[in-house]
Amino acid sequence: MALVGLVVLLCYANTLDNNFVHDDKLEILQNDYVRNFSNLGRIMTTSARAFRSKEGEQLGSNYYRPF
Repeated sequence: MALVGLVVLLCYANTLDNNFVHDDKLEILQNDYVRNFSNLGRIMTTSARAFRSKEGEQLGSNYYRPF
């Protein structure tokens, strides 16, 4: 298992210097839900864009959520 983990780490190590793409800035950097572990339940049960709102209305999406 350690060898497999090392191979995976070596294969993907060069990706750590890459920038975010497409909606990653919105979904990760500007997402208040991912900054605090108390929001873990919301992250797993609400829409991917539930943390954003437009004029008091919550934005929806059809992104998959595991729970």
